[in-house]
Amino acid sequence: MPRPSLYDILYGNFAGGLDLNTVSETDQVILSVLDNMQRILNCRAGTLAHLPDYGLPDMTAVLQGMPASAHQLMSTLSAVLLKYEPRLQRIAVVMLDQHAPGELRYAIDAELKDIGLVRYGTEFMPRGQGVDPPPQNASSTLTPAPPSNLSLKDIMMTTHHDRHYKAGGDPRTLADFMACVRK
Repeated sequence: MPRPSLYDILYGNFAGGLDLNTVSETDQVILSVLDNMQRILNCRAGTLAHLPDYGLPDMTAVLQGMPASAHQLMSTLSAVLLKYEPRLQRIAVVMLDQHAPGELRYAIDAELKDIGLVRYGTEFMPRGQGVDPPPQNASSTLTPAPPSNLSLKDIMMTTHHDRHYKAGGDPRTLADFMACVRK
């Protein structure tokens, strides 16, 4: 059975401040993968000299080339996440409907080794635009970032029931999420 990352174990909590010991072992793995995906997607490729492909490339060109560049984005996300998150067995990146110019929305359907399927959703928006809370039937929302340096601040998870839970949120809400996420 996979375990939380060494990083999570040493800190004793997840990125949102949720204590590691307040959730089951299976849920620890799901949240640990989420945190690692956040770290990977928050990093710009080339930032780490010893791992030049760790992180995402400059998202400006991808956004300017949408929708034609969507396939390139999906390939890049898949390759980077599968390379640097070993607990992922398989992922599928699904582009979601865009609601505003410059917005980029996608979901990552991930199969975790020995866990099963989990869906992570995210949204990029240029700085200066407001981010509304997601409607009940929508995917997750991230905070704005500059077009030349889009980054992932927070990932929200959605289940096949379209219920939304912010990672590191209220443990009761998180427990509700964990009860629904397993298939």
